[in-house]
Amino acid sequence: MCGIAGILTKQQDCSSLIESMGASLNHRGPDGRGLFIDKEQGVYLSHNRLSIIDLSSNARQPIYSEDNNVLAVVNGEIYNFTDLREHLKQKGHQFRSTGDSEVVVHAYEQWGEDFVNRLDGMFAFCLWDKKENKLVLARDAIGIKPLYFLRTDKILVFASEIKAFLQLPKKLYTPTISRLAAQTLLTFSIIPQDNLTILEGIEKLPPGHMLIAGNGEVKFKEFWKLNSSGIEATISFSDACGQLEERLLKAVKAHLQSDVGLGVLLSGGVDSSLIAAMAAKVLKEPILTFTAGFDHPKDERSYAESVARSLGSRHISFTINPNEVFLKIEELMESFDDLSSVDGGFITTFLIAQRIKQSGIKVVLSGEGADEIFGGYPWFMLADFPFNILPQGLRNRLYYCRISKNLTRPGVSLGSALMNDFIGSLNQEDIFRQVSGFEIRRQLPNSFLMKVDKAAMAHGVEVRVPYLAKEIVEFVYNLPKDFKRRRRVMKFGRVEGKSILRCVAQKYISREIAFRRKQGFMLPVDRVLQSNGDKVRSYLLEPNSFARNMLEAKELEDLLSPRGCSVFPFSKQKEALLWRLFVLEIWHKKFLKMSENRQF
Repeated sequence: MCGIAGILTKQQDCSSLIESMGASLNHRGPDGRGLFIDKEQGVYLSHNRLSIIDLSSNARQPIYSEDNNVLAVVNGEIYNFTDLREHLKQKGHQFRSTGDSEVVVHAYEQWGEDFVNRLDGMFAFCLWDKKENKLVLARDAIGIKPLYFLRTDKILVFASEIKAFLQLPKKLYTPTISRLAAQTLLTFSIIPQDNLTILEGIEKLPPGHMLIAGNGEVKFKEFWKLNSSGIEATISFSDACGQLEERLLKAVKAHLQSDVGLGVLLSGGVDSSLIAAMAAKVLKEPILTFTAGFDHPKDERSYAESVARSLGSRHISFTINPNEVFLKIEELMESFDDLSSVDGGFITTFLIAQRIKQSGIKVVLSGEGADEIFGGYPWFMLADFPFNILPQGLRNRLYYCRISKNLTRPGVSLGSALMNDFIGSLNQEDIFRQVSGFEIRRQLPNSFLMKVDKAAMAHGVEVRVPYLAKEIVEFVYNLPKDFKRRRRVMKFGRVEGKSILRCVAQKYISREIAFRRKQGFMLPVDRVLQSNGDKVRSYLLEPNSFARNMLEAKELEDLLSPRGCSVFPFSKQKEALLWRLFVLEIWHKKFLKMSENRQF
């Protein structure tokens, strides 16, 4: 896990600039920094290293091929590197390290651009081919790792985080907040479009894509796409459970590869509890588990502690005070980076990662992604009776309202960028798979995974997500809907969603945990806003506030009114929009300061 940045241009010497960009990403890789500078070809690369596999200097980056004609800077983990390494050795390739990243350059030498299809992992990398005068960027199939780029007729710039772009001189780039992105963020709490970020001109490389630049041209190449294969259509539920268990064990084993200490983020729900139980089985020794909570009715720590006791894990539990969160929120803004998400989960993940770092751990496994692929969210019930007999257009709108918590806000069309993408692909027969596909293609890579990455990497902590191994995502996506949403009535209540996962989980954890309803670990935003109302109001009502540019005066006053609202009649809708505006306002102020403090 690392931070990467780079520049491709012959317009000027960018040696100092690439060092400045690298310095802005120190938090992602505090264990060392490497540079590659070729002024003649106009290539400048930076790498900040977080040492996980092969801690020696042999694995420092950039990494080179035997003849030094191919080099790369890599962020992430290649989980099948051992098999690839042995295969490439048999082909005559010589390795200088025992790390996973070195397979990237040798695999490219062996198979060309198609080599990326052979990689199993989470990654974002840049590869430079000196002979071909070609630069290749790639982002993993699911989009677990971030990669942003800016291109003009004079320059191509890329980086792991948007804050690196703020180092660019004004003659190359003047950062401006995208009004469309801000509007989308206020509406949905995320920015789901691949080509849109909070800053004009900066784009995200889509998951499963490569960007290839050379000889004055830039082209994009898709190397993986989530498709319906149909191969699992005839499988029995029992066989599917067996195959899922086998795949999960394989993924967990691969994700446990590390030369440093690691642990598991344990919430007490079925997703993380199963990962923890499988990790304990693979390692055959006590594992380290972490959990956190608020003094709140929905605090799940008791469930996590129950799982930890049953596994015999070394368990560390944290308490987070919502009021302390509010006091620290301004200093947290720089870590929010591009505002991939404004939900309170970013802050809780940030604070958990901070505690994990203090405990001396660099790597943790997480249950992230299970809800998207197994149908764990409430809105997946749109595929169930009686919703499945409603007209398609109405179900689309119900989905929109559920994920946006935005029912009546003026000026927001249901034909928004998100809904245009969504409505255009849905059909009456297979809405479950298409909602799941939308969540996997849009929500995960453009928000939820970025939230986890930025919050954890702010402290140099790597979060691994076994459920999002490409093989598991493809397998589960193609299973019949009924395998994932069977209704069962337990003594713990009616359970809907993730049926096949619960089938596997009950072999490893108690039935009480395996069949618990989803609860989620979220910041109690209502308490934070209510106890700090005066400060929220002062931010949003400042004469030059960003909120005044986004809302009409009546809307803003109505939103801040403690009395009943006419424009925002639903309390949850009002709360959601107020929080999003507040986060955007603080970020805007931080962004202005960061932009003004540029060195160039």
